[in-house]
Amino acid sequence: MFTGSAEQMREHQARVLQAAQEVAALLTRLEAEGLGPAQGQIRFPGAIVQKRDGENWTAE
Repeated sequence: MFTGSAEQMREHQARVLQAAQEVAALLTRLEAEGLGPAQGQIRFPGAIVQKRDGENWTAE
């Protein structure tokens, strides 16, 4: 459970989203080299990295 202020929560959420975006970028690079999964989903507390057929890896 998060016990900080609202500002700290926003900062934390921004860091989680930034990390998820970095994971999405890494998976995109791996897939381009034939090393990564073609689709899937990774759930973080506060963010999801996912890819469906015909789409790029995204972080939300």
